[in-house]
Amino acid sequence: MDLITLNPWWEHKNAIELDKHIRALQNFKYIYNPPMLKERFKKDSVYTIRGPRQIGKTTFLKLFIQEKLKSIPKENIFYWSCDNLTSKDNLITLVGEYADFCRVKNAKPEYILLDEITEINDWQKAIKFIIDNNIITDVCYILTGSNAIDFKKRNKKIAWTARKTWQRFILFTSYFPRVCTDHGS
Repeated sequence: MDLITLNPWWEHKNAIELDKHIRALQNFKYIYNPPMLKERFKKDSVYTIRGPRQIGKTTFLKLFIQEKLKSIPKENIFYWSCDNLTSKDNLITLVGEYADFCRVKNAKPEYILLDEITEINDWQKAIKFIIDNNIITDVCYILTGSNAIDFKKRNKKIAWTARKTWQRFILFTSYFPRVCTDHGS
């Protein structure tokens, strides 16, 4: 897989500004900055963000990348849309390729952002394998998915290692009234 395809900021840090989700925000009169952007996402943790399709999970990830690029090296952030991955083995291989990329570039991975991970059967086994086998260490995983039932079911089944923190965020359309209130509409 060509990792740079979905991580163009590795070549040019400002390439995130050309991302379709970031550009789409320019068409809105009001832009709501989710409070999660201020969240202190910790290393050695796994976070899940779930909610219905088209609620802003991918846009949040792109805003997160945009914000982090201001303070950390560009190669330390890895994003992938899991829509095109067909198995847990593909996911393990993908993260392994990013680990290899980091070794070659002498980069220190800090954030692995996996969008729509619930599209992959047994994704939770892949994440557990990656963590338990130290494929990449001291990193923060942020996973998104639209399938809330899958996240709920899988969260109960996973026996995470003691050193991992597992936290969930849920995005709902209930944010909309707050957006209107915040902007006086």
